Amino acid sequence: MARLVVVDARCIVDVLFNGQRAMDVLDEIYGKALAAPSHVDRDVLATLARLDPSDVPEADTRMRVEVYRRMPMKRFDIAPLMLEALDRRRDLCVDDALYVALADHLKVPLVTRSRAMAASCSRAILVQATSGWGGA
Repeated sequence: MARLVVVDARCIVDVLFNGQRAMDVLDEIYGKALAAPSHVDRDVLATLARLDPSDVPEADTRMRVEVYRRMPMKRFDIAPLMLEALDRRRDLCVDDALYVALADHLKVPLVTRSRAMAASCSRAILVQATSGWGGA
């Protein structure tokens, strides 16, 4: 069985754009089973919905949504994580706190681009940004 890691929406979106930033994330998640709190779907969709159609054609955005929907990832209910996320509200927004709470609950690494999330999770793997989404 593959080792489990929690991955945040920022990293998932980077993978969907398949540039150097995707490679940085893939270096950390390749061969691992992915997990996220269930609100990851809303996080990813909200990010894709904000894309300017003059920068990313609508058809490309729709294709990325379809690719995301087929990604093998276990989504965890947030209800058991709510109190722990609430306890972290001074350092993180609730959405981000849920990723940290899930990683802590499962005792697995959290793959993130957020310095704040990495600072709040002893098992975090901070993926440094090297370039833009589509770039090399």
